[in-house]
Amino acid sequence: MYRNGVALHLEPRVLRLLIYLIENRDRLVPREELADNVWGDTVISDSALSQAVARLRKALGDSTASPRYIETAHSQGYRFAAEVQASGSQIHSIAVLPIRNLTGDSGQDYMAYGLQDGLTTELSRISDLRVTSFQSTLRYSGSDRALPEIALELGVDALVEGSLMKIGEQIEVNLQLIDGRTDEHIWAQHFEREIPYSFDLLTNAVNAIASKIGLHGVHESIGPVDPNAIQAYWLGLNDMNRLSPTGLASAINYLRTATEIEPRFDLAWGNLAVTHFLQALFGFTPPRESMEKAQLAAQHAVRVGNRSSFGLSVLGWTYLCNQDFPGACKTTREALRINPSDPYAIHGDADCLLYEGHMEESVERVRELALIAPFSFIHQVPLSYHLFLARRYDEALAFTLSIQERFPNFPLHKNLSLIYWQQGLYDKALQEERRKYELYGDTELLTLFDESEAATAPRELMRAIAEALVERSATSYVDAIEIGEAFAKAGAVDEAIYWLTRAVEQKSFTVVHLPFRPDFDGLRGDPRFTGLLQKLGYQAARVTD
Repeated sequence: MYRNGVALHLEPRVLRLLIYLIENRDRLVPREELADNVWGDTVISDSALSQAVARLRKALGDSTASPRYIETAHSQGYRFAAEVQASGSQIHSIAVLPIRNLTGDSGQDYMAYGLQDGLTTELSRISDLRVTSFQSTLRYSGSDRALPEIALELGVDALVEGSLMKIGEQIEVNLQLIDGRTDEHIWAQHFEREIPYSFDLLTNAVNAIASKIGLHGVHESIGPVDPNAIQAYWLGLNDMNRLSPTGLASAINYLRTATEIEPRFDLAWGNLAVTHFLQALFGFTPPRESMEKAQLAAQHAVRVGNRSSFGLSVLGWTYLCNQDFPGACKTTREALRINPSDPYAIHGDADCLLYEGHMEESVERVRELALIAPFSFIHQVPLSYHLFLARRYDEALAFTLSIQERFPNFPLHKNLSLIYWQQGLYDKALQEERRKYELYGDTELLTLFDESEAATAPRELMRAIAEALVERSATSYVDAIEIGEAFAKAGAVDEAIYWLTRAVEQKSFTVVHLPFRPDFDGLRGDPRFTGLLQKLGYQAARVTD
């Protein structure tokens, strides 16, 4: 659900409450009726209902004093007061729900997973259609929630759902297109092909959907692909989306196998590039090593085919890390031409806007990314970070906390620490730093917190952490920019510039944001820092705008 282009993440009960009030907007809905129809057999108190309405009002920006959306009849009930306008029959946005595996063999789940990813990818290539990211729809696997409720939560006009059967070496897929605004059936079709032609099946399905909604399809076919390569590819996608060190390592093995069996399998090369890129992004491996591997895989993807925007978008990121900013932006925008909904390319385009001196447009671009991937952690975090770069700390904090609430298994202690530090809330910043090291199980650095907890000033503690990281870097990999960050917080200008220079030389993943990061503002008056930025290819005038 969205308000003024900003995603609103309502808990399911509150969302159902809104839907029920809208459906019955022509009358006052008694409290008892709401409790029965929204909560079902669950017995709730009057205060619980009132609290749910209060949360809904807060999300809508409404008030009890002068309600625009929800009117209250004291002790009786509620009425939805705003005018509701139909958005029309034209479909501008769509999401593919998890494909149901009807083979009777859970070992074939990866096939249903792969088909859903393939449908999402192919639909994303259609111009004038916003497609919700694959990762954001996985949460609806096995869900019995009403389709209009899911569509409203995702902010889309239509949903694709389907099922998979496998008979021998042939797959059969039933798909249907549902208008998410009305729950009306729009289209359905049965597809069957031999496994080597699975991708042609997907192309046929996407072209049928495009034709039904009045858009141009993706007409070229990929042709037969070795079934063993398809199996390795789909298993690799399954592991890649686990976003863990072991998951990404396993995905690389599967995807590499797929490319060895089918050397011209551009989709496999493209996703292999993404997987290496994700290893660098999450710091699971040294960034320079992973980005070099990502660049090689991306170049293969581009060389052998033109269906994988992922190859181009990751290639753009590698150019970025190599300080080739014109090349990065040109390549990223070519990826968007192929796939306007490619989340990695949208993120890259946002950074291009940043480098071109358009900070606010950059923030709005990553806000679009958050819209197409509302339940994908890696595509939500960029908005938090770009708000931080734009020095909009209150917004950055609120959005980061909302991400943390929605994705409790993916802590954002570093992001929170950066924001709190810039707000001057040093105790909270250090608390998040401590939680970060607790998560890593870093007993050595945690000891520094224990030793200094009572008396040491924040800057002194950050210097102690920086010096410990320097000592560690002599025997194991430590990202140089992490050391530079700690020295900068400590106010140690010479040491900070030295380690940031090392980070540039090592092509540390986040070094490209040096000109914009507020936590390095204390270095900007130093000509060595200006020279470092110029070495990166930035003009000093642009940096200080």
